[in-house]
Amino acid sequence: MSVAVGPGRAQPKGQWALQGPAPNPGLWQHLGFPRKSAHLQALAVPLMIPIESQWLGYLAAALTTGSFVPQAWHSFRSSDLSGISLSMYSAFTLGVALWLLYGLSLGEWPIIIANAITLALAGTILLRTWRARRRQPS
Repeated sequence: MSVAVGPGRAQPKGQWALQGPAPNPGLWQHLGFPRKSAHLQALAVPLMIPIESQWLGYLAAALTTGSFVPQAWHSFRSSDLSGISLSMYSAFTLGVALWLLYGLSLGEWPIIIANAITLALAGTILLRTWRARRRQPS
């Protein structure tokens, strides 16, 4: 049985249904993680359309990073940092830094670019919040 992945092209069952270059080998592949997500394959097969995984990554990166910008802009413009949890932002910023390292280990530009931008925004908000709380009288 074959799965259509583009005009006049088919791949045998069990092959990845995604198009595009494989990511650079990295630490995660040495640990046994697959090159391409089975979730993306499951999405591509029912839709019977080719999915360029790199562009899918860029779209996801643009949406998630873009959704963070209004909060950052509000914090910069109003200087109101009272509603920001230091523990939550610390964990979030650390998580974004780890995602950036993960993207670097794979050589995946969508992950690298999105998390570098988000890390800069989240790190700035975290630093400003920490400084503002340190200056407040106890």
